[in-house]
Amino acid sequence: MRSLWDRFTSLARELFDVQLEAGELERLERFVELLVAWSEKINLVSAGSREEIVTRHLLDSLAPSAVLPDVTELADFGSGAGFPGIPLAVLNPGARVHLIEARRRRSNFLRHVVRSLSLSNATVHEIRAENWRPGSSIGAVVGRAIKADVLAGLALPVLAPTGSLIVMRKAVKAETPLCGFLLEAIVQYRLPGNQRHEVARYRKAGVASDCFT
Repeated sequence: MRSLWDRFTSLARELFDVQLEAGELERLERFVELLVAWSEKINLVSAGSREEIVTRHLLDSLAPSAVLPDVTELADFGSGAGFPGIPLAVLNPGARVHLIEARRRRSNFLRHVVRSLSLSNATVHEIRAENWRPGSSIGAVVGRAIKADVLAGLALPVLAPTGSLIVMRKAVKAETPLCGFLLEAIVQYRLPGNQRHEVARYRKAGVASDCFT
């Protein structure tokens, strides 16, 4: 098992230039243990083994770190099993991380993780993404399991005027413009199993009404 985490640490550094500290790695390991335990009761992830969870879901969740600007508030829409919101909360203790998840059982799981890992910077919101409105503008929005155009529509009303949209997806051959946003950066990478993925950062350059005229 130690070799799995050694490999994870090495890939985090190689793919995303993420240098994991001992305390961060300990929290991520605990997160995976909780995920495995809860998955015996509710369907949280499709991966069938601990190794798949670590090398597929957890590693992929570090990708936003390669393009994420310095922000004080970050929202993860459709947080589900906690990817990428929980890892990002672990790696960015100075940022308030909002985990947006409408499903009751998954929200309960996220609350349990936040308590167990003592993530004082993370807050779970049990609400549909389109209905969530923060008390102040958000510096960045991310979503791992939401189509880019849908995520863009959800992000426009809550992002600060020059806030960032972080899109996670399988590598695409041609970039499709997102209404209200300008592309700033793309990082491509290969996960174990030769899966080609990319993470893209867009800057907000419009308002929601611009996309319906």
